Amino acid sequence: MPILTERQRKDLHDGVKEYLQAHNFNQTLSAFEAELAASGPVAAMEQGDSALERKWSVNLRLQQKVQDLETQLAALQAENQGLSTGSKTPQLAFGPVGQARITLTGHRSPVLCVKFHPNLPSVITASEDSTLRVWDYETGETERVLRGHTAAVFWLDIDSEGKRVASASGDLSIRLWDLPTGECIRTIRGHDHRVSCVCWMPGGDGLVSCSRDGTVRMWDPRTGFERGVMRGHDGWVRTVTTNPTGTILASGGDDRTVRVWEGTRCRIVLRGAEHTIECIAIRSSPPTASQQALEGSAADSCIIVAGSRDKCIHVWEGSGRVLHVLRGHDDWIHGIALHHSGQLVVSCGDDRSIRTWDVTSGRSRSTIPNAHDHFCTAVVWHPVRPLLATGSVDKTVKIWLCK
Repeated sequence: MPILTERQRKDLHDGVKEYLQAHNFNQTLSAFEAELAASGPVAAMEQGDSALERKWSVNLRLQQKVQDLETQLAALQAENQGLSTGSKTPQLAFGPVGQARITLTGHRSPVLCVKFHPNLPSVITASEDSTLRVWDYETGETERVLRGHTAAVFWLDIDSEGKRVASASGDLSIRLWDLPTGECIRTIRGHDHRVSCVCWMPGGDGLVSCSRDGTVRMWDPRTGFERGVMRGHDGWVRTVTTNPTGTILASGGDDRTVRVWEGTRCRIVLRGAEHTIECIAIRSSPPTASQQALEGSAADSCIIVAGSRDKCIHVWEGSGRVLHVLRGHDDWIHGIALHHSGQLVVSCGDDRSIRTWDVTSGRSRSTIPNAHDHFCTAVVWHPVRPLLATGSVDKTVKIWLCK
């Protein structure tokens, strides 16, 4: 497939002609124009992958990145202006707007998980078709398909360096993949039922998973050996996550509770949801002076956000106090993600909408109805750029620009 579109190729040819004319390479310019006229537009499109075209394509990508960063900078400057003028409630102008920037198609079954690569213009997806796919989200092309699982892949996570991917599957296994080569470097087994979720510990020296067998387990990714088992949930544990420092974990599932763990010890059980917990996110906050004086747990200074099949998003303090119950979805909530600022959370669910909320105030910030043609299953913010990605039962992944 050609690297450049017809319009991009024309711009490249015009640039070459301007360069030749500016430097008085008149004979070369005449020969170049004659070759273009003889080859025609169709033949020109059929040329192979030249180094010049690749460099031109990279330049176009960099220009787009500059535009995105300028948009993000403008939003941050507006937020800073609100702070400098004494505004008590500065507005963070990040949320998906308009139509999706690009739609990725290729999976043969529902998309269950979506993650942005921390360094590259790539997004990685997991699907019921038992594969993971690596996409270039700027061109929409599939870069690599990771095959090996024999059942649905429910979850994936990328390590902080962007070199390894961990995936959780209904085939009772966790697989570790070398992202540059696409090879499976380790298969971890130990759960007695399908593995619902897996996440890397900060630093990449540990893994945590949960399963329909009712347990949360910790693993050594270098050896595949089990480091610990956490029990306490009554039924299927569907999701597990860690805070940015790795000091606490939070898990949730069919028993309608969120359990907060320090090591293998359950620190607190958060209650309030009226149906299955589908997704969890943790925001760490600096401990208050009173917490420091009492030498309290790291969990006491965090905010825990959970989406449930009761159509609500519950926001707790780490101490167990309910801060907000966010209502607005009309059906099960399947995905939530915290913005890196810690101020916004985005959610998606079976009502096919994407909703953005202010975690501090508990207010709805924006809504995109009918974001997909079927249930929305996954949502994630880009770690740096003003982008959002969503996955759906309609087998597609959509990339959204945030403003």
